[in-house]
Amino acid sequence: MIQAKVISVNPVEIFRPSQVANTMPHDMKGLSWPATTSWTALLYPGAVGWLHRAEPLPSVQVDALAQHRVLLTLTVPRMESMPFSSHADVRARCRYVSYVVREIDLYRPLLAGRVAGMHWVADLVRLLCPLELTKLMYSLNRKLGVSAEGPAARSVELGGPPPEDGVLPLLSGLGFTDLCFNFVDGEHWAHATLQQCISLAGSLGFERLHFRVESARDLDSLLRLCMPASVFVESDLEACRSLLGGFRETVPGFFVRSSGLPEVDALCGLGLGGISAAAEGFWQNTVRLDHYYEALDSGRLPLSGHGGKNLPIER
Repeated sequence: MIQAKVISVNPVEIFRPSQVANTMPHDMKGLSWPATTSWTALLYPGAVGWLHRAEPLPSVQVDALAQHRVLLTLTVPRMESMPFSSHADVRARCRYVSYVVREIDLYRPLLAGRVAGMHWVADLVRLLCPLELTKLMYSLNRKLGVSAEGPAARSVELGGPPPEDGVLPLLSGLGFTDLCFNFVDGEHWAHATLQQCISLAGSLGFERLHFRVESARDLDSLLRLCMPASVFVESDLEACRSLLGGFRETVPGFFVRSSGLPEVDALCGLGLGGISAAAEGFWQNTVRLDHYYEALDSGRLPLSGHGGKNLPIER
């Protein structure tokens, strides 16, 4: 049985302005920004590699994306000021989604036809209801050309068992091609639930499954259920290498059997605190919810800094 450590992380609390002025928290796992071991970085290294270069990246304007094949990421923050549990807070959640749609509108002239892939972090699936997930995907399809009929890959993370029985069929219907299972920093998966989820994913036609595991023992039990497209292992690497003889270890701990994912060379992060990067440099959305709303109300992209200007992040 897979055992998983349960953590609760507030990315906005971690990513306060005092820290933004000093460092990029690349080593933080499971958060909105792409750490070196995040699924975003592992599956789409061409989009995220710019953020991990030794030399500092300059802050640039968003029109740098116009010459690139772009990976979209979407995030929904866990915040005390915008909880997602009670009926009263459904309004706050719906408001946030409506503002993300406004942000998509502003990116339309720049990104239409340039989106080669999309990755949703786990909180989107677990914090948004099916209607809200559908609204976001519909807006992306209609305004940016991210369509189930197109060549773009669409990957989504599962930090724990799907909150509702209909989530996997919904994700399949929305055109997602890849499921990323997290068995390390997430909720506990009962073996029967996991077996049912993997079986359902196969019957729904998901093209690839990706696993993040703690050790060789966890990996061995998973390989008895299915053969994933890739695996990231936190520890016990030598034992895992012997279990994954048909896989290529592209970076320490990350084993790939088959990719099939598109080549992308730029990242565009939508939502509160979203980070974007290309060869020319990077920019980040504001991490304050009130500033995020104010910028979009005035028809500006919600970038860090006053007036929608970018603020450099030093390393």
